Amino acid sequence: MPYKPYVYCLNPKATANYRKSYVAMEKTDPLPLDAYLIADFARVGRTKKCEPWRGSQFLALKRLTRHRLHLAECITREKTHMVSNLYLKFSELQLLDDGSQPFSNIYGTTASAVLTEFMSLQDIIDTPEEELLQFLAKKSRNRITDISRTSNLLKKAARDSYRLDKCMYEPLNVSLASSFNCIQTYHKEIKLMDQAIERCINGMNPNAFTILKSIPGICPVGFRNDC
Repeated sequence: MPYKPYVYCLNPKATANYRKSYVAMEKTDPLPLDAYLIADFARVGRTKKCEPWRGSQFLALKRLTRHRLHLAECITREKTHMVSNLYLKFSELQLLDDGSQPFSNIYGTTASAVLTEFMSLQDIIDTPEEELLQFLAKKSRNRITDISRTSNLLKKAARDSYRLDKCMYEPLNVSLASSFNCIQTYHKEIKLMDQAIERCINGMNPNAFTILKSIPGICPVGFRNDC
């Protein structure tokens, strides 16, 4: 370790062809021939064409990317699991097309607040228009462009949905709140994992990483549709 050695991964064909230059070398030579040939191969500068092997860094990146995939699969599993609870609580919400859907993301913050903070659909219907508008504005951080339309679509969907027995709403709210918390936690962990992956890639070959990012659609951890 005091000498800080570099490890190179050589192509076996290159060393095999180099062996052919030793026409007088016998197979019964007492020296370890393979080690001798590889050492001489490096001595004459043939390793200048290869990069030092950074296997450990690739293994580290492999661990990070596999764990990120695991987190993404956990989100998918959780969303699949909560579909039945969503349908029971607010049946019409999942049947609407994009034009009649009050939320752009049914698993987003605003939808989560509506589904968990209103105990039943009747509570949504009975809420005064002004109060509902303030609630939606607060939960969406004023990001909804047409909040009146969203409020009307939400109330219409609530009126068109199936009604449940009152004893069902609290268990459904608890289950939905738990699922939303899990999804939010997984998203936070994925952001941290993305940062770790980017740091790991930057430490391997910054130039190659910069070139890859210059291609439209390629980002530090994969592909993006909005590039």
